[in-house]
Amino acid sequence: MALTEEGLIHVPGVLSRYVRLQSGTVAHYSTAGETGRSVVLLHGGIAGSSGMAGWRFTMPFLAEHGYRVYAPDRPGFGLCDLRPGFMMEKGVRDQVRFLREFVEAVGIEEPFLLAGNSQGAQMGASYAVEYPDTVDRMILIASPAFHARMGLGNGMGRGTMPRQGPFDGTPTWMRKQMEALILRQEAVTDDLIEMRTRAGIRDEAVLAACEEWCPK
Repeated sequence: MALTEEGLIHVPGVLSRYVRLQSGTVAHYSTAGETGRSVVLLHGGIAGSSGMAGWRFTMPFLAEHGYRVYAPDRPGFGLCDLRPGFMMEKGVRDQVRFLREFVEAVGIEEPFLLAGNSQGAQMGASYAVEYPDTVDRMILIASPAFHARMGLGNGMGRGTMPRQGPFDGTPTWMRKQMEALILRQEAVTDDLIEMRTRAGIRDEAVLAACEEWCPK
């Protein structure tokens, strides 16, 4: 199955949308469901990540079970804003500000449900610390930093990520990364590799700017 004109995997019941935030940044997000409790899903931080890449199976499942689901592309990922001055590049600080502006822009009722995977879990936890009254419940998935600090191991059920250097812009790099991280190998499709590789190339400058501000 070919990708959409936006370069996304087509998932029945999942819509691609954009919203302008208070700062002027244009945020892209994937959404499913029109009624019920709101759930915000935050994807991880590997090159090529996005709301669609990280949550394409979860979004329709939650929608079918009565939830309204939002999966934004965080700054530096997916179809994020590439315009100079609107990139929200300053690490955790801008990631938290982005999420706050996103929640307000799309009119999510509070308190809402929040889930994050890997780096998305770290950003979600940082948001909950900053705005505790806006989050009802939160799920953290595969977050090494928090698991280790709580004495729960490294948080990565399948072990550490493969050591193959930074993203080099090739589908070969992306496939090796995905095959090492994803348990269901049948989910590592050609469309997924193409979507993630395109996004990784597209967002290279923004992601690099974000990472300059992240703690080492």
